[in-house]
Amino acid sequence: MRIPAVLVMLLLLVPSGPPPSAAYEAVFTADTMRIDYFHGSGPGAAETIALDRVVNDGPWPGSRTQLVDTTNHGQYLFDERDKATGALQYSRGISSIYGEWATTGEAK
Repeated sequence: MRIPAVLVMLLLLVPSGPPPSAAYEAVFTADTMRIDYFHGSGPGAAETIALDRVVNDGPWPGSRTQLVDTTNHGQYLFDERDKATGALQYSRGISSIYGEWATTGEAK
């Protein structure tokens, strides 16, 4: 089957992803902020989370239109709010390997 040249040209003109939303552009840059942290505990000890470093991890690969996570997946929730108004600007549910380890015999 041959694909008409006009169809091929139209497909080449279609953007590869959704355009950035105005909400994204108003608040965020095009970069990714990666937060490295330590997450652990011991027998009978409280769960501990400690910041290691914050780095620029290159271009943002995620959605620029679905900024608020409504799936409720993950054991923890990361959210970013406007300092002045408290309005939710970004959120994602996350889980760490600690959550799995805490269920093992070694952890108990």
